[in-house]
Amino acid sequence: MDRIRFQLALDLTDFEKAAEVSTLVEPLVDVFELGTPLLRRYGVNAIRMFRERFPLTCLVADWKTMDCGQAEAVMAFDAGADGVIVQAAAPRPTIEAACNEALSRGKFVMADSLGIYEVGDLLSRVRGASLSHVVLHLGKDEQGIGGDISAKHARRVAEALAASHIKLALAGGLTAQSIESFQALENLDVAVIGEAVIRSSRPLEVATEIRRACLREKVM
Repeated sequence: MDRIRFQLALDLTDFEKAAEVSTLVEPLVDVFELGTPLLRRYGVNAIRMFRERFPLTCLVADWKTMDCGQAEAVMAFDAGADGVIVQAAAPRPTIEAACNEALSRGKFVMADSLGIYEVGDLLSRVRGASLSHVVLHLGKDEQGIGGDISAKHARRVAEALAASHIKLALAGGLTAQSIESFQALENLDVAVIGEAVIRSSRPLEVATEIRRACLREKVM
């Protein structure tokens, strides 16, 4: 693996703003994540409209699915998404229903760890599931009270996943500077970054810095 992939989380409620930022940074981004606020406001139309504007870019729908795994996966995939995000805290049948639908279509499912803090608990929920990634996620409300992603905790999760096919993604307040501190995690495949880009007055410059930080030259 020569670099960490850059997934842009579009946690906005204004579709045109999301599309404007995405157009600007598209050459630097590997995946556009249609954030939960955007999907809450526009529903599957957000996916359809993004697919029309960005026909070649990987799209992930962050449903934060807790139930109706197959139904929500079907809606996202039919609208043009390549992947969906379910909650690792969801019942196992929900996770499996989403994964089975993804497998039947050549799509993928990521599991969001939000609210799960024990490594053993997280691993027990995802072990054996046909997931592409576990997203170690620190939510916005947690960030708002000064939380951040612990390098020690991230390393423990990466080590726990190392024996499986499931890769690690990190999300929650990441910046170009903080990504560098996680580069040595061999199982880290995706950095999910939103606020640093979408709230910036210079999104292209920030996205360029992030893309550069995702290179693993310093630890190869």
